[in-house]
Amino acid sequence: MLFTERSKELRAHAGQISFPGGRVELSDADAPAAALREAHEEVGLDKEDVEILGMLDDCPTFVTGFVITPVVGLINPLAFTSAGRYPWNPSPAEIAALHELPLADFLEPRNLRIEMREREGRMFELYWYTVQGQVVWGATARILSQLIQLAQEDV
Repeated sequence: MLFTERSKELRAHAGQISFPGGRVELSDADAPAAALREAHEEVGLDKEDVEILGMLDDCPTFVTGFVITPVVGLINPLAFTSAGRYPWNPSPAEIAALHELPLADFLEPRNLRIEMREREGRMFELYWYTVQGQVVWGATARILSQLIQLAQEDV
C-alpha cells in the first residue's frame, strides 16, 4: 500500500503519513476523478494504470473539519518496472517521502494501538498503526481500519 509523508512546508497535516489525495475541484467529475488527479499530481500515478475498486465510507477529520471520501484503487501489475516497482514521481512541493508498506503488516495486532480520546464532549477511538517504523494515525488510520475490515470479510 502506498502512503505519502507530507512535506513539512504544507499548511495542513505537515509531516504526517497519509494516502495520496486532496480536494475535489470543480473540474473533477466525481471523487474517483479527483483521487486520480491528485494521485497524479502528488506521486506521478497515471490514471490509465489504476482500476478503481470502489469507495469507502466518508471519514470526517476531527481537527480540520474536512470530510474525506476514500477511493480505493489497484495498480495494474503491467505498469511496474522489471524490478517490481511502480515508477513513482513524487512532487517535492507536497511530498517529503513515499512509503510502500505491506497490507499484511497492518493486520498484525501488535502493530495497532487504539486510544480513547475526547473532543468537544464526545469520546472517539484514535487508531495508531506502526509498521516498519512509520506511524499511521488519525483519519488515515481510520480509513485503513475500514479497508482492513472489508478485506478480512472477503477472506
